[in-house]
Amino acid sequence: MKIAAIITKSIGIFAILFSASQCGGYKLEKSAPMTMDVSCQQYMGGQPGSSGLNIYFVLPDKSVKNVTLDSVYFRGRLAKLEYQDMTKYKSTNNQYIASFPQIKKPDIISSANPADEVGNKPPKAMSKIPFELEKDQCVVSYQQDGKTKYFKIDNIKEKEMLIYPSSKPQRDKL
Repeated sequence: MKIAAIITKSIGIFAILFSASQCGGYKLEKSAPMTMDVSCQQYMGGQPGSSGLNIYFVLPDKSVKNVTLDSVYFRGRLAKLEYQDMTKYKSTNNQYIASFPQIKKPDIISSANPADEVGNKPPKAMSKIPFELEKDQCVVSYQQDGKTKYFKIDNIKEKEMLIYPSSKPQRDKL
């Protein structure tokens, strides 16, 4: 009985230490290194498989020169942030965008005969992100003075879904 209690306590302590070490490398800064307006927007394209969600980080200026936004953890996923210089659109703002394309569900064969299902591939497990986030929160990783840092953003505004029209069917040329 004593051995079982010792093993149970050891497993509990190990689990606590392991879970604490998982978040240890991701210390969140108290505030963002720059001001920004953050929003997200789902989109649906006119072609199959062309839908997803974009998250936008609009910066009023490039006042912090030694900071580069790198990637964003949002709604259970991780995406790389891409910088867009908006001066070509005659805007004083600049922005970073991350895109989360919709994950395509694989075609599977369901049959009473197990031999028919041999070609089915098991679903890929999504890797768990290291942060507990609500639907309107994200964590941004960024580089500052050669170091990777993280900050959290709350109350992300969700814009109305953007629906693109479907393209005209392509006709075979005679």
